[in-house]
Amino acid sequence: MRNISREFAPTAVLGYTASTAAASTDYSAMVDAAHYGGCLFTAMFASTGASTGTAAFSIVGTNTSTGDSTSYSTINGASVTVCNSTTAKAARWASIDTYLNKYRYLKAKVVRTSMIGTNGILAQRYACNLTPTTPGSTTIGTTDIATANVLVVAGT
Repeated sequence: MRNISREFAPTAVLGYTASTAAASTDYSAMVDAAHYGGCLFTAMFASTGASTGTAAFSIVGTNTSTGDSTSYSTINGASVTVCNSTTAKAARWASIDTYLNKYRYLKAKVVRTSMIGTNGILAQRYACNLTPTTPGSTTIGTTDIATANVLVVAGT
């Protein structure tokens, strides 16, 4: 019998962050991607109805579990910009998928200019039971590449 919860491990890594007029940078909780081939980050952004505001959503990584968020490196291609909508309550879904990347510890990073909120970010680790190619290593992949998408959903 397959244990799907072990092969596919979703985790809420960042909760609600209110939209403010001031710019801000938020980091999610750390995701340990050891023994997983990939990690799909999905975020929902909430529009305030203002005509301005963007959120740069990206994934950063490192191979050490210590250190502050600013010591994490940006993963190439793991960035997408979400624009605010003039329609109040319009939602923006953004997803970034990292697969066989070279970092064990991952975080989502959101840099907001103004007037756009984050309703939450979900990290979904998948492709469990992969082992490093080098004995004694924790690194599974060697790539520094990811893919990113944005889905626009009208408000209700």
